[in-house]
Formats: sequence, structure tokens, C-alpha cells
Amino acid sequence: MKNKEIFSVEPGVCQLMMHILARCNRHVSRQLAPLGLTVQTARVLMHVRLARRARCREIALGCGLEAAALSHILSALLDKHLIERRRLAADGRSVEVWLSQKGEGLADRCLAIARAQDEAALAGFAAADAERLRLLLERVATNFKAERSDAKAA
Repeated sequence: MKNKEIFSVEPGVCQLMMHILARCNRHVSRQLAPLGLTVQTARVLMHVRLARRARCREIALGCGLEAAALSHILSALLDKHLIERRRLAADGRSVEVWLSQKGEGLADRCLAIARAQDEAALAGFAAADAERLRLLLERVATNFKAERSDAKAA
């Protein structure tokens, strides 16, 4: 079933996901801009807010970011006083990231934007269909994770 208003040819699954992601990013970027945030910085803030605190590796994995990109994002968030970095007493090399009070407030606003985006994306879906879609997308994400692990092993 093709939507001729959006696609001139039948899209593949990845093409469709990239199309949806591009639209989602544009919409969310417009909402985040007045807050001085990007989609990537918002994802990091939301991840840390939901985890309460997190190590850099956990944030990178949870947000799908490379270590170098995460380092730049964390530096920017630190400069804006949105996060704190704390060394773990048990392991002086490991650092945990915590949100400042200001960071918590912005993370909560980002979570509200994300929830509204989900509601808009799933408008007209029955709850069971929305959950099925989420589970299917998790399977797709897992397939890509397995593919990346296979490439590292080769």
C-alpha cells in the first residue's frame, strides 16, 4: 500500500524509517531550538534523566552515539550547567553524569516533547497496534545491533 502523496515508488523498510526519522527530527528540532537544544543533546538529557545518573558508555549505547560525538555533547551540556560529571570513588577513572537542577527541568521539557511526538505519530492507532509497532521496531534495532557486532568480529 503506497501513499502517493509521500512516495512515488514503494519504499523499503529502511527508506521508510529514514523518511519518518527525518520528519520527526525536523519537527522536534523546531521545538527544541527555543530551549537552546538539538535533538542529540535532548536525547542525552532524557537518557540521563530516566537513568538518574549514567556512565558515558551507557549514554553512548542508549543514545546511539559514538564516543567522540558524546564527548562534544557532554562538554556543551557542562558549559551550559545542565550536567555534572562525578568521578566514582570506587574507580577514579570512571565518570558518572548527573543532571543539574536546570538540566532536570530541561530534560522534563524534552520528555514532554517526546511524548507529544509519540502521540502525534501514533494518532489513530489502537493501543495494541502501537505496542506491536514498538516491539517490531525494537526487533529491527536489535538486528542492526547484531549486524554491528558481526562487523566488529570480522
